[in-house]
Amino acid sequence: MVNHIHCVVRHKKQFLFGRFYKGLPFLLVISAKKSSLTTPIFTGKLYDMDKLRLFQLFITIILASQGIFYILALAEAFKNISVPTFAETRKAIDLVIADRLRFLYYAHLLAGVIILVSCRDNIRGAIFITTLIATVLVLADVILAIKGSVPINNSFQTYPDMNADWRALQLTWLKLIVIRGTCTITALAALLFPWLNK
Repeated sequence: MVNHIHCVVRHKKQFLFGRFYKGLPFLLVISAKKSSLTTPIFTGKLYDMDKLRLFQLFITIILASQGIFYILALAEAFKNISVPTFAETRKAIDLVIADRLRFLYYAHLLAGVIILVSCRDNIRGAIFITTLIATVLVLADVILAIKGSVPINNSFQTYPDMNADWRALQLTWLKLIVIRGTCTITALAALLFPWLNK
């Protein structure tokens, strides 16, 4: 019995390595996913899908809370403060929050990609569709940040040394943060949908 098991294991290993060296590692995983010898991480069984979805939802709540706060009050309040005050506020906040937000955004996108890949066999399912919507919206938020918000933040780091229309930059930044907040709030609503309709 033991010898039989050893033979099976050796045969499986030869098959796995043979397919790998032919340049087909991903096809190998798919073709051998029913085998107990296949590494669970590639078959989507190493992690709990519900826990990963909760992780993405938790991050989205944090990101959306910023948008909610700006849409409800901060955007309007920051329109009424002077440029020097706004510049000092942006300098202080960016030093604290920039790296933390970067981690949250990338963690959200990574979780979204993993969930989408794991659910690719049911692309019409609620989880796939809502995760896709949320991931695309957060990606749009990231692009707006990189193309718009971050350059303006960098400009305000040099205030008042650089010659610029600081008031226009202030108003543009506030418009962008409202748009980005709308993206993350909509992403949160999309992710909540499957949980509320269980």
